[in-house]
Amino acid sequence: MKRLLQFALLLTLLAWCAPAQGAASIVQHVSAESNANSVTISVTVAATGSSNLLVVGCTNQGTRTVTGVADGGTNTYTERAGASVIFSAYSTEVWEDFSSSSGATSITCTFSGANGTFYKAAFVWEVSGLTGGAADDGENTAGAFGANPVGGSVTTTSTAGFIVGLVTDGNAITANPAAGNEFTSGGSNPSPSAGVSLISTTAAAHNPAWTATSGNWASSTAAYKEIGGGAAAPPTLALMGVGT
Repeated sequence: MKRLLQFALLLTLLAWCAPAQGAASIVQHVSAESNANSVTISVTVAATGSSNLLVVGCTNQGTRTVTGVADGGTNTYTERAGASVIFSAYSTEVWEDFSSSSGATSITCTFSGANGTFYKAAFVWEVSGLTGGAADDGENTAGAFGANPVGGSVTTTSTAGFIVGLVTDGNAITANPAAGNEFTSGGSNPSPSAGVSLISTTAAAHNPAWTATSGNWASSTAAYKEIGGGAAAPPTLALMGVGT
């Protein structure tokens, strides 16, 4: 009987100590592109939910930087500085809001400089299910002249995460992602820019890849992890009618 009690107590302690993990779920992913004489590009989205992760990718081919991302005041977005790059005239940036407010229906990237007909695109992912909210879990950038862009690798630390990859290329992106690449959770390809994502379940190195003919390109990769559900109340083990 004593061994039975010890085994039951061990199982209870293991259940108490094991961290609860969530599973990321993509609520929506949408994109837009434009060559209009403007410094903005807007994406129409379904009304955002509450307490979700919002990731916004802004790309352009006019040697511009992003001066801000906004949705009319519903949410506040900050730049992921380590996921912003310019190579030649090609630029990709990631902006984020870790805990969304509900009701936004349009998200806008604003670029630096005067109005122009330079190519620009925007991508939006809304993600739920990360226990306790989201936090940064690594970022990287890449840029080069060549075919078949490969984004910068990120090595994640969590088994419950979400990763996005962005690219803008001097030529059409013909596969988003490249055949065999793991970033297949959801994206869009308003070529010559493209966005991909990965619901990550492994703490490992991950990098997006695309297919395109040779040209200049720039790419950003940004990873997110769940914060965690916090400490649970200790479970109780009821022992009734058990002798020593």
